[in-house]
Amino acid sequence: MIRLGMLFIFILLLLPFQLNGAKEKDKFSCTKTELVTKSCVLKILDYTLRLTPEKILISNGVFRKIKDMPLKGEQVEWIRVNTFRADKRVFVELLIWGLPIGEANVQSLYWTVSVLDGVKLNFLLYELVQKRRLIIGEDGKTSILYDPLSAFGIKVNKKGKLNWHVKNRKGSF
Repeated sequence: MIRLGMLFIFILLLLPFQLNGAKEKDKFSCTKTELVTKSCVLKILDYTLRLTPEKILISNGVFRKIKDMPLKGEQVEWIRVNTFRADKRVFVELLIWGLPIGEANVQSLYWTVSVLDGVKLNFLLYELVQKRRLIIGEDGKTSILYDPLSAFGIKVNKKGKLNWHVKNRKGSF
């Protein structure tokens, strides 16, 4: 009986820490398993982003918003999904293979960058960075032929602006 009472007191002492405890750790990118299953939850600052094959659900703890994925569906392939902070803003970066197009089954790899403004997700960049084609041989074996990957990336300059580049195209936001 005494042990049960002590356990009850112990639980009561810990309860306020569970309710008002430290925030969950930030999670900036999706794991390989989450990329394959196309189901991922990211946390950065006060934002929680839940990504599904069709939608992005954004919450800042008070308000929520639902936005369509730029490339949606179960057939697309997620390569990289991550968030980052720069210039006091939160950005979401997606690298996704689109659906095969045409008789040649050509797929395009798209790089998108968007910024969170409250719970609004504003797409800033939607660029093609690579193509690939599925080749089925006479013996039934399949192989994939890749075009060269275009150089692409984002850097923060000294003024806090973000400079992006894809091949020979450049810009900033």
